[in-house]
Amino acid sequence: MESCTSTVTATNAPPVVNAGNGYEVLVEGSIGITAGNGQLSGTATDSDNSSLTYAWTTDCPGATITNGDSLDAKISIAAGTDPTDCSVTLAVTDVCATVQDTARVSVVHL
Repeated sequence: MESCTSTVTATNAPPVVNAGNGYEVLVEGSIGITAGNGQLSGTATDSDNSSLTYAWTTDCPGATITNGDSLDAKISIAAGTDPTDCSVTLAVTDVCATVQDTARVSVVHL
């Protein structure tokens, strides 16, 4: 009786992530805040059609991210804070990998 062996290699391409081209956010309480202020619009694709999970984070002082586990998150900057150089990061995870992309946030005081 003969026996054979074979090797199978499974591959998984990591997701492709884009946190956006940068955002301009008005500080809460500023005159002229519009409905779209602070809207984050990242994108993520996976060539393997794996389920993806999302996580937005920020290093902006006084910032809060709502709906941070989706591509349609929103960032707000608390009144009385003065961040000048900060960013948001979108981390996307599939079954095998987490990939991140970062975008700059410009904070505007009106």
